Amino acid sequence: MSRISSNFSDIGFSTLNVFSTLNVADRALISAQEKQMLALLPEMVSLLPDTYRQVIELRVYEGFSTRQTADLLHVPRTTISNRLNRAVQLLQQRIDTRIEPVPRRNFETKG
Repeated sequence: MSRISSNFSDIGFSTLNVFSTLNVADRALISAQEKQMLALLPEMVSLLPDTYRQVIELRVYEGFSTRQTADLLHVPRTTISNRLNRAVQLLQQRIDTRIEPVPRRNFETKG
C-alpha cells in the first residue's frame, strides 16, 4: 500500500486508495464502485474550499503530521483536525452523490 493510500486510511477514508499507485494485481481486487470512487477523488479534492484542500494536500499527499500542518498554516492543531474532519465529510458526501449505486442481488430461497 502506498504512502498516500495509508494517509487516506489514517484520516478516516479507509476504503480510499489512490488507484494510480496500485499494481495490476491490486487493481483486480477492488470493486467497480471503489474504482469509480478512486477515479473521482482527485477531482473532488481539487473542488474543496481552499482551507480544506490545503489540509488534505499537506496531511495526505505530503504526509505532514497535524502539528507540522498547523505550523505551516499558522493555525492551532485543533483547527487542522476540524478542517480535516470536515474535508473528509465533504469528500464522502460529494463522492457518494456521484457514484452509481451497486445493484442488489436478488437472493431467493427455495423451499
